Amino acid sequence: MRMQRCKFLFLTVGLSVAFLCAVVLEGRAATTGAMIGTVDRVTNQSIDIKGDRQTVRFALGDSFSGVFSADGKTKRSLSDVKPGMNVRVSYIKTAVGDAYRKATEIDILTGFSLPLPVPKAT
Repeated sequence: MRMQRCKFLFLTVGLSVAFLCAVVLEGRAATTGAMIGTVDRVTNQSIDIKGDRQTVRFALGDSFSGVFSADGKTKRSLSDVKPGMNVRVSYIKTAVGDAYRKATEIDILTGFSLPLPVPKAT
């Protein structure tokens, strides 16, 4: 009888801890952000952006909505993005690690456009 209570107690505590870990990790699953920089390299699967301090790689996957002009109204092709261009990349950073970012949108910044404000990461 006492052994069954101990098993029940350990099972209850274990399930509670697992549930709390799942809730905490779910809240940290993905964050959004944006980066303004210069295109270093672009392929069909990824784009490398050189910022102030480092070069960051963004994967282009299912969540990628496309390339837009600086005004945000004209949709462009990924082949229009060339190394040396100034762009703003909106992205989602997943919980897999800091190195894994998925681009959701690329805005081409022209020489006459003002840099778009970068939203704070959530």
